[in-house]
Amino acid sequence: MPRKPRKKSISDIYHVTNRGVNHLSIFAQNREKGRMLNLIRENCDKYHVGIYSYCIMPNHFHLLIKASLSDLSAFMAVISSKYASYYNYKHKRSGVVFQNRFQSQCIEDANYFGMDMEITRVGDTYICDNITTDVEKVTKMVDAYNAQAEPKQQVSIKDLKDYAKGAGNKNQREDDESYKALCNRVKEYMKYILEN
Repeated sequence: MPRKPRKKSISDIYHVTNRGVNHLSIFAQNREKGRMLNLIRENCDKYHVGIYSYCIMPNHFHLLIKASLSDLSAFMAVISSKYASYYNYKHKRSGVVFQNRFQSQCIEDANYFGMDMEITRVGDTYICDNITTDVEKVTKMVDAYNAQAEPKQQVSIKDLKDYAKGAGNKNQREDDESYKALCNRVKEYMKYILEN
């Protein structure tokens, strides 16, 4: 049966995941995680890919990527095949390393950043450990948003961190009025970032 064509995001932003075959821990060692990060870094410019955030777990990874659909596919093909070659050589094995082709979910709504728990955790990584955006760049994005936002809607880097941390706490989401206000501010910021 032919596989379905990959859906194109109107924002060109995708949540991309892939995991090791048979749930194999293909990123168990820091060296392996470092190799994957280096492959991502080395190929971003070549394939016109922007990485908003990443999360590399022992047996899978998440990337929040901005790219055209064709560039995304080429980028993922290169980093996946190069990592598979590295992993197989290192572990004296052969065969597939990743379970399937990568999965991608279109990010077309700013609410996605607050509603999906994995992306919220990745969002925390974005603020703290983004590989393509340093603190200065994030600050410029926040400043650009704040320049056009109403004073009560302005955000800070601390707001973004607090939002990412609190999104995992169900009680805080439901009961804390100040957290609800923070969520509204951050969602407006995310909407601005997606549109610009």
